[in-house]
Amino acid sequence: MLDYIQCPSCGNNIGALYEAFKSIKVALYKKELEKNKSRIGVQNINMIDYIQIPMDKYFDQFNIKNDCCRSRLTTCVNFNDGQYLLN
Repeated sequence: MLDYIQCPSCGNNIGALYEAFKSIKVALYKKELEKNKSRIGVQNINMIDYIQIPMDKYFDQFNIKNDCCRSRLTTCVNFNDGQYLLN
């Protein structure tokens, strides 16, 4: 669950988009990890932080144009979000 419903900077409703955006993000990270599975072992799980996935086309699909909203959705990570990547 996103900590806020509206972007504190511009007031756009981003809370309604959070779950959909999160599921796309997790799916993309899983796909990227599968491609690099041989390089990334359990001992190097912190490498997940260094995977860069361009999200611009997904922001455009959700009609999220403001950088403040994009950065809030990108950086909002719950502690247990990574558990989906390890399954």
